[in-house]
Amino acid sequence: MRCELTFDNQFYCCTYTIKKDHANTYALFIITPHIYGCEKILEAQWKCDEAKGAGYDFNKEDMIPLFCEYEKEAYIETFKEKLIDFIRIKKTNKDLYEFTLQYQFLPKHTNTILKSLQKNETLKVIDIESGKNARKNSFYVNYKNYKNRVYIEYVKK
Repeated sequence: MRCELTFDNQFYCCTYTIKKDHANTYALFIITPHIYGCEKILEAQWKCDEAKGAGYDFNKEDMIPLFCEYEKEAYIETFKEKLIDFIRIKKTNKDLYEFTLQYQFLPKHTNTILKSLQKNETLKVIDIESGKNARKNSFYVNYKNYKNRVYIEYVKK
């Protein structure tokens, strides 16, 4: 449903759910024509739901905080697998920024994953202008650098 609301990628769409009880769940679809607006909406969503950034559950306050942290780690781990599959073929920082928001994550999540991959030496980051390796942790996955600055590629050791 969310993909259909982008109208052939002319708009960005975010979904947010509010679960009152087992029988009542409400959904909000937020549509914006600008990618930066999409990021700001997602930032607000992640403030409300720190585990998944997907919605609010009235019953979640009864949950143990440790379980919420485990849920967040598992959710980000599934995103990490999708991200690694995406960057097996060389991508630009602009591609990664769009990919991140499409999956309703924030650039900080992507940057954290990329830092861990670079630490394990399974990530190649090339500056587009010079053609040389970019500085360490220079991923430019944000709106401020929403242009092609670096190539990022996952390389298996």
